[in-house]
Amino acid sequence: MNKVILIIITLVFTFSVNAIENKFDGSWELISGEYQNNKGAIIQYEDLKIDSIKVISGTHFSFVSMSGDKFWSSGAGSYRFTEKKYIESPIYTSYGATLGKEYVLPIPLKITFGITLAGMKASVWSMKFGVNYQKCSLV
Repeated sequence: MNKVILIIITLVFTFSVNAIENKFDGSWELISGEYQNNKGAIIQYEDLKIDSIKVISGTHFSFVSMSGDKFWSSGAGSYRFTEKKYIESPIYTSYGATLGKEYVLPIPLKITFGITLAGMKASVWSMKFGVNYQKCSLV
């Protein structure tokens, strides 16, 4: 009887941990964004011609960004999420982020879906402030 109860508790715990669907897995392309520079000014990525690809898989992320045809930045590390927050913990960066620093972002209230002219299924991850990514996969 104790073995049955232990199995049931293990199954409940396993499924409750995985209850939050991971909508972040995949390759993401930057569609817009902004950041605050060291003088406090808000800079639009579009003004700098920033293009970026972010790959999120399992428990890790990586990204590389270009400004026109020149390297802009890159980073990689681990991530986790709750129902309300997406948290990145960079391990390697080209911009000197402090090891152990976390970037905590609110999870968007909605991820929109649609079909593009190229026959791709696209979803857009929009945040209140920061960056917006588009995820594409074949339909």
